[in-house]
Amino acid sequence: RVVHKHVATCTGRKWDLDTKVPLGEFDLPAYEFMAYLRHNGFLSPLLDWTRSPYIAAYFAFGDIYLASKNKEYVSIFVCPEHFWSGKEPHIRSLGPTIATHRNHYLQQSEYTICVKKQGEEICYANYEDAKDEEGKTVLTKYNIPVSEQSKVLRQLDSMNITAYSLFGSESSLMETLAMREICFEKWARFLASENE
Repeated sequence: RVVHKHVATCTGRKWDLDTKVPLGEFDLPAYEFMAYLRHNGFLSPLLDWTRSPYIAAYFAFGDIYLASKNKEYVSIFVCPEHFWSGKEPHIRSLGPTIATHRNHYLQQSEYTICVKKQGEEICYANYEDAKDEEGKTVLTKYNIPVSEQSKVLRQLDSMNITAYSLFGSESSLMETLAMREICFEKWARFLASENE
């Protein structure tokens, strides 16, 4: 509620924090506001997913400085659309139709929340702890080598999946132009030298 007052003052927007989304055994308060916070970098118990594997690939590879971070691979996670094992903890899908940040629609976002019952309380839980009926984790993880960054981002750019198409801001336009004019050129020269 404290954060809401600051956001409402600075943006001129307000959310009804008492509106609750019924999720079977409990109600989730302030869903639209938590989604807004999540899209703007504020921690929230929601996990933000995209329905597009291409947009997921952009978020995995979109960091210009990725190669300098000494990572071998990036990871893309897949969550079953309607997972419910009846076990604790479990992941609940919250659905895409809400009034929130415009990036929610540009990025084809949906949200999930992972919860468990502790006594009579419902608490947030770690996604890694959610298991199916056979005791296996419900999330699927794909590791892709960082060396594929240039190829992936060039392909996504040809599909108009860029920082600018996903964020629509002036800074994301600059990021897209820098990627095209600096990084793609640098990668093209590197690949050419590798093939000589």
